[in-house]
Order: sequence, then C-alpha cells, then structure tokens
Amino acid sequence: MKLLTNCAICALLLLGISMRSSAQLPTASSPAANHSQSLLFTGLPDSVLIEVQQLQSLINQKQDAVAQVRFSPNFSLQGKIVSAAHNPDQQWSSVVLKSSNRLGAVFTLSGMRESNGTTVYTGRILSRMHADAYELVQSAGQYYLVKREHGELVEE
Repeated sequence: MKLLTNCAICALLLLGISMRSSAQLPTASSPAANHSQSLLFTGLPDSVLIEVQQLQSLINQKQDAVAQVRFSPNFSLQGKIVSAAHNPDQQWSSVVLKSSNRLGAVFTLSGMRESNGTTVYTGRILSRMHADAYELVQSAGQYYLVKREHGELVEE
C-alpha cells in the first residue's frame, strides 16, 4: 500500500511539473512561436522622438472622431477614435485610435495628471496580426516610440 501511495505521489508531481513547463512554452498562435508573422513597421526606425503636443492633441479627441498623428515624415497613423474616456476632474484620459493606413494597428494612449500638473503618457501601437509593435517610452523628459516584438508587450 505504501508503494502504491508513493507511486501516486510521484505521478502527481511529474504531472504537475509537465503541465507547468508546457504552460511556459509559446503556443503556435503566439508571436514568439510564429516567426512567419509579417512585420507592420518594416523600414521604420527603432525609435522615434514624439512631441508632447501630438500626444495632447490626440488624447483630447472624442469618440468617433477622425484623427491623424504624424510621428515622422514617413510614419503616421490615421484612423478613427473607437474609444475615448475622459475623467471629469481631468485627472486622466484615454483614447484608442484604430488605424486605417496601417491595417490591423491600434494605438492606445493614456494620460495621467500628476500632482505637480504635468501629464505622464503611456501607450502602445499593436496589431494582433503582426509580430512587431511600438511602445511609448519616456526618457529624460522626452517621449519616444520604441519598436518592440509583439510578444514583449502582450502575453497571450
């Protein structure tokens, strides 16, 4: 009986370990495993300096508005604001731009007002159909869109 109990415990441990390690493997549909996914931002720089005025203008848009953001001479997003949320106290705002010129891309942008009156922005440009993305990063008081792999930003 003791041997049977020990075997059952070992089997359960092995099952638990194998399930845990298989859960950490990329799935066939995840960008990390699917290297055949196309790139949406081919030919664009790895990092693009963003003017705060562009972010302010975009985040003030209303839902269903048509918007365009020019990040550089050869990189812009245009499309429709499909979601917009604005706090009545103007402490935070968030918009989602669905791109019409880079099909599949969605730019999410959020801004949070700090106690000193400045606004801190976060955002991402993602597409579920593509392996690359951009993340809005603040460094030394400047904002940049930094190219990333989709799997770095989204865990599926």
